[in-house]
Amino acid sequence: MKEYTKREFLKMSLLSFAGVMTSLPALAFNAKKANANRGYYRSDEPINWEAFLDFTSQHAKKLMQGKIDEQNYVDLVAHYSTKLNLEDAYLQKSLKRYKDYRKGKPDFTAIMHKQYNFEIYLIGFEKGEAFEPHDHPDMTGITTCVTGTVNTKTYELLPEKPDKQSFLLKELSSTDISKGEYGTLTSLQRNIHRIEGKTYAQLLDIFTPPYDVEIEAKVKNFIIEEENFENRSNIHRVKLR
Repeated sequence: MKEYTKREFLKMSLLSFAGVMTSLPALAFNAKKANANRGYYRSDEPINWEAFLDFTSQHAKKLMQGKIDEQNYVDLVAHYSTKLNLEDAYLQKSLKRYKDYRKGKPDFTAIMHKQYNFEIYLIGFEKGEAFEPHDHPDMTGITTCVTGTVNTKTYELLPEKPDKQSFLLKELSSTDISKGEYGTLTSLQRNIHRIEGKTYAQLLDIFTPPYDVEIEAKVKNFIIEEENFENRSNIHRVKLR
């Protein structure tokens, strides 16, 4: 068996110490991320993109397992989305990719993330560009504003129909959402909405479950034909697009 001198032992110790020091930033990052996912983070401390994805993934899994309800889920993820570090390198790179390709219509800048239980889109609006009223069948959604201001209106589909081709939507709310603010929907609450850019704006849209062929086939897009139908305040006659 080899006998080590004091000099060799010290050399080995210093090399080992250097290796540990090299690993400390990664260890600290992972520990910080793990603590954040358990809810142990300073309320004034921003989180990076990876920590946000981990948090959302964990809670999307709980939602699909029936361990939390939809409203609890969207409230948790929406609150956590406001902690995102908007200077995060990946997020900044995506924000800078925006170009107004679809003149007069919002642009899907990027699919920021997609996995089996949720997906995140980055959507850009020029002032006045809008998604007309539409639903998200059997889905939950969180809309977090990361640049500018949008107006969101939510609706309820009423059971009565003015005629065979038309429907009635009851406008429930109209809210401006600016940078760092959010709106939410569940499969039963606020599921029909309209979004319009009040200024140039960019949004993160987080959907659970993610879109697939079956969901897309159920989506309803509406066109408002007559506001305040028959002088009924906030009741609008619409048709399918």
